Amino acid sequence: MIFEILNAKGKELASIDLIKNAIFEELDNEIPADIAKETWLQIRNNLCSRALRIEFASFYRHFWISHYGKVQDNKLYSDFLKKVQKNEESYLSFLKDMEKESKRYATILKPNLEIDFNNKKEYAFMIEELTAINNVFSIVQIRPVFLSLFYMHFEKKVLTYRLLKKIIKGLSCFHFAYNAICSKRTSSLETPLNTFALNEAIKELKQLLIDLLPTEEEFVENFTKLKFSKKNISSNVLTKYAINKWQCLLDGSDTMLPDSSIEHIEDEDDNIADTCLIGNLLLLEQRINSRMPTNSSFKEKLVYYQDSKYSMVDNFIKENSGKISWSEEDILKRGQTWAKE
Repeated sequence: MIFEILNAKGKELASIDLIKNAIFEELDNEIPADIAKETWLQIRNNLCSRALRIEFASFYRHFWISHYGKVQDNKLYSDFLKKVQKNEESYLSFLKDMEKESKRYATILKPNLEIDFNNKKEYAFMIEELTAINNVFSIVQIRPVFLSLFYMHFEKKVLTYRLLKKIIKGLSCFHFAYNAICSKRTSSLETPLNTFALNEAIKELKQLLIDLLPTEEEFVENFTKLKFSKKNISSNVLTKYAINKWQCLLDGSDTMLPDSSIEHIEDEDDNIADTCLIGNLLLLEQRINSRMPTNSSFKEKLVYYQDSKYSMVDNFIKENSGKISWSEEDILKRGQTWAKE
């Protein structure tokens, strides 16, 4: 009651505290157990698992959007009072839904094939895509969409595996182009998908993404500037991801190769900035890269490349076998061609 009075008098209180207060006021039974308190604690534990420390308020906002629709932060409490019926059964069901979704939220942020997907290899792609979105692209706003997708696939069983995979891969590709490569501000993509008109919701999201895509010229300009250095520079992670992803696309594979390394076709040179550009990079087996002598000529490197089983290297040899050297012009041209493809 004190919380309510303070809020009515203009004292700013966090929406999540007000919501918790409302739930605990209704679910005040402590015999045989304080279900509300125990469930709330379990939600917190889920959010702190896997070496994660997720803010309860952040999770709650994304949970609410994924199930009930988008709303401003300062309207979360009033929206809760309006959309969740005030009685013991309804509030208890709401709490249990939150508890389930908190586990899924942890999965979205730090997926584990064994824990989350019973070691089913068909879900291995999800580990790579979610890890990239979280750790390489650093995208937060898309989490309600993932909560909706997981809920509709694993809980409601109305979203097929095939469509789930297609959507997640599409979202990953979009954020790679839009955020990671072109550094555009993330538009609000907090779109709930778990509606009765699921297919319509997916179509709307797809069209929204298509309308936001950067132009080819903008993408090419930014993609060709990607760099990878033996030194620890900020772009290394994204550039390595881009090269590994391209190899996956060439092979039609869902997962990246585990034994790969980045090879500079023209050896990295501090005095030649272009040698770090993506047009000068190949994905090569570690065993080949490690035994190639330093300062090998382009012709000598081509001989070593012959041992590679990677599609990227095979294509490179076919396209450049007639060359005796590798120039700055070659680097820039290859980067542009690669970006367009």
